[in-house]
Amino acid sequence: MPRPGHPAHVAWWPSYPAKSRPRTPCASARDGACQTTADAAPWRVASWAALTAELEARNLEVYVDDLEGWAFTAAALSDPRAQAVLDRRGHLRALVWRGTRRRFWVTRAEAWGRRATVSLCRDLEALAARTGLGQQPTPGRLGDALARRAHFLGDDPRRVSRPASICATLLLQTQVGGRSQCLAPGERHEVVYEIDRRSAYPAAWARRKPIGTAHAARDPDDPAEVTWVGPVVVTYPEALDCLGPIEVRGADGRLAYPTAAGTYRTTAWREQIADIRACGGTVTPDGWGWSWSAWSGPTPWLAEMERLRHAGGGLGGLAKTAAVAAIGRHGVHPGRFARVDGAGAAGDVAVGGPGAGTYRPTGSDPDALPHWHAYVLMQARRATWARAVAEAHAGARILALETDAIALDREPSGSVEAKADAAPGEWVLQVRRSVWWARLRWWVVGDDGSGDGTRMPGCPRGSRAVWLETHPPPLAAPAA
Repeated sequence: MPRPGHPAHVAWWPSYPAKSRPRTPCASARDGACQTTADAAPWRVASWAALTAELEARNLEVYVDDLEGWAFTAAALSDPRAQAVLDRRGHLRALVWRGTRRRFWVTRAEAWGRRATVSLCRDLEALAARTGLGQQPTPGRLGDALARRAHFLGDDPRRVSRPASICATLLLQTQVGGRSQCLAPGERHEVVYEIDRRSAYPAAWARRKPIGTAHAARDPDDPAEVTWVGPVVVTYPEALDCLGPIEVRGADGRLAYPTAAGTYRTTAWREQIADIRACGGTVTPDGWGWSWSAWSGPTPWLAEMERLRHAGGGLGGLAKTAAVAAIGRHGVHPGRFARVDGAGAAGDVAVGGPGAGTYRPTGSDPDALPHWHAYVLMQARRATWARAVAEAHAGARILALETDAIALDREPSGSVEAKADAAPGEWVLQVRRSVWWARLRWWVVGDDGSGDGTRMPGCPRGSRAVWLETHPPPLAAPAA
């Protein structure tokens, strides 16, 4: 039987070095009023056409708070030179307009975790000056530009092979984000010990990752290969005494981490297979998987992001957002769409509101590395699981796991660092008062006046509104 895919079908990352983008950030209000740091007062234009003339004349990158309610959105989506950037649910995230020689972006400021103000523009200009890469429109593009430059200038400047489309499809269709488990729904605890792994995703990204050509393989344990990923059948002969090491997606699309005795089908990396076997389970390959023969070397990218994060002012939060978004870029679906007439086809997205219609992908990111994205997130989940299991074996009750955060009912037995001194990948302890779990990813902290309100660990600020739209109301607060 021939192997699926074609090992010779490769592309390279980075396909080009990062270049500086000479742009000026501009904040725009809902009614279309615009202002840059050089403007003494907001200015207005009468139409989308007039605004695009300003974009080209002044090299503007526009940020708005409510893109779907923005004055020029409907006109922009009707412009054949404009493309829409949509998320998986069809929500509008940005507009990209193709000018005479350059592309210009209109982006939701919430992507940076900020409001569209002159203050944001000032901080973005300072960040652009520090990086030397000019004004990047989104956090993901800034972090990716820094990663691209670091890869060319780093200790391991080898070009990285992108996986064949059949491998990329497997990784994107089976991808899993952070591990989220609410093990105490509706419970109130007067004191909760929360340990967070600082910069969990960037720390995993900075470590080794598989490189070389991905080739089809059935044996996950081949010693000639450094790692493997593929469909497997997992069998637990007995129930596990703690948290399950592997995620399984049910028929309804929901993730579970089973511990009961039984047989489960999922997709696993070689490292996860080792965890399953350590817990007493058995693993059988369920078809062709993909393997790699080499690891990447060190890169100065994390050191660069840490330097920016500690730059002071408002730059630290922007740099943190960019670091995480840069990793997420490699695991997203085709982001840019153009409106089409007629009936929709497979892969099209229906959009309501301003510019309602059917939108078709204009192509996937040519520099996406879905195997790096999947591997990094897998290693971050494993680190959270391993720490939670260690704490449970030491006698703590695990109340919740949220991406890089673990909630315990007692002080942790393992090592923790002070927040100011913790390096990326180290654990930090925070004591929370009066906590109850409203639902997955929703901790209500200090509703007795002793704490800091609602926390949503693992849910990016730019995604929280969407998360709240698509999940049911929280449980009623329990009695104190």
